[in-house]
Amino acid sequence: MRDISRHQAPVVASTAPVAGPRIIPPVLYLPIREVAEGQHAAEVRELPDARKALIAYTALDRLAENCGPAQPWILIQTDELGSIKDEQPFDVVNFDPQFSEHLIRNGRLV
Repeated sequence: MRDISRHQAPVVASTAPVAGPRIIPPVLYLPIREVAEGQHAAEVRELPDARKALIAYTALDRLAENCGPAQPWILIQTDELGSIKDEQPFDVVNFDPQFSEHLIRNGRLV
């Protein structure tokens, strides 16, 4: 897997219902995790229905509030989500999700 910390990427769908049309910003903040020394991957979580969701935030303060202040992240261009999907398959993009406190340790997702 290549190091996406230098990679830019975008959005497909949301798992949360939205009233009216959803406005997708031109950039997204993706929480990342180290998968090997110096190699990072975007957070992809399995949903209860077995679909895989790419975690994405529309604002940096939302990422820090929901993932923890020490959560590593990358900024991507929304129209580049396809390249992330090619390397890390996902079914939907979960925008601005809230995580339970037990999933955050040392200021970041576990």
